[in-house]
Amino acid sequence: MSLPASLSRIIEQILTAQANKKPLRIVGGDTKKFLRKGAVSESLSTLEHSGIISYQPSELVITAKSGTKLSDIELELDKSDQMLAFEPPRLGSLTTIGGVVSSGLSGPSMPYRGSVRDYVLGVKLITSKGAELRFGGEVIKNVAGYDISRLVSGAFGSLGVISEVSLRVIPKTTSELSLEWASLSYPEAWSMMLALAKKPWPITGMAWAEDILRVRVSGSLEALNDAKRRLSPSEVTTDLQYWKNLRDYSLPAMHPIENLSLWRIVLARGSDGPDEKIAWSDWGGSQRWVWAPAGGGDAMRDFCVENGGHATCFYRGENESSSVFTSPLPLVKNLMIRLKSGFDDRQIFNPKEYFDWM
Repeated sequence: MSLPASLSRIIEQILTAQANKKPLRIVGGDTKKFLRKGAVSESLSTLEHSGIISYQPSELVITAKSGTKLSDIELELDKSDQMLAFEPPRLGSLTTIGGVVSSGLSGPSMPYRGSVRDYVLGVKLITSKGAELRFGGEVIKNVAGYDISRLVSGAFGSLGVISEVSLRVIPKTTSELSLEWASLSYPEAWSMMLALAKKPWPITGMAWAEDILRVRVSGSLEALNDAKRRLSPSEVTTDLQYWKNLRDYSLPAMHPIENLSLWRIVLARGSDGPDEKIAWSDWGGSQRWVWAPAGGGDAMRDFCVENGGHATCFYRGENESSSVFTSPLPLVKNLMIRLKSGFDDRQIFNPKEYFDWM
């Protein structure tokens, strides 16, 4: 069976790059370019390799080519009242499902429904030798041995080019409310989020910003009315625009500020810090967003490593020279480098583009 023209073009470009020993920057819609360093000049685009291959609403599985736009995926799922549980950020009309999986970025529901990695059932990956390998499948029971399909989530294309992905989906929730408490400092909100996390409320999002704690609850009307009555928020609304903005990184507080870098700090929910002013926090308090003076990245990453977390520089100030991502512990770093060498021994895919150490 002949390969689709879009896939043949991708493989041909990979083989040419290998022969010339020239690295490639793998991009879909390139909506996450703020996370890369620009170390590689030649791009390999997956945008033309698009289309939904199969969708089985009764089996809660969708399979699509990597260049398929996220908006097309969500439009198709919406027809059957289904959704992607992990709420990937929609960073523009060109956001692709391959980029969603490759970046591993998840939205406000991550602590309650799971991350991108938890919903990847299978992928097809093109190696630096031009071979298309299949890992996993379209049902959970097919996932056995080394779960490579989930390993590519968060690898930012460093292991190979995703050509196809199968994802588990979930039914849409019947009803949602946003419960709000005003005039709360971050320590007050943090304490309240820790307390709420211990209770069996139907929570699918907890976030604090501008002295307002917001808790999204999803489920049956009975469950939502019970939560509303017993939690006694200062305001209740069915307007969920705030949660859409939070998911898509489009809150006003996230707009770039001159000479400041925006850091995403992920720590255990009960951990203190960092000392810098927290602009906002979500994931029930375990994900904190901090504006810090450009050039202070080393201190930010050191703090996270010391406290068992990690930091990502989402927007880099003009004088920010530090790495985008926290360097992992030596044992983990060595494992990542070995994996990179095993999948991409010629260092063709995104070398130094996202991770300084590989």
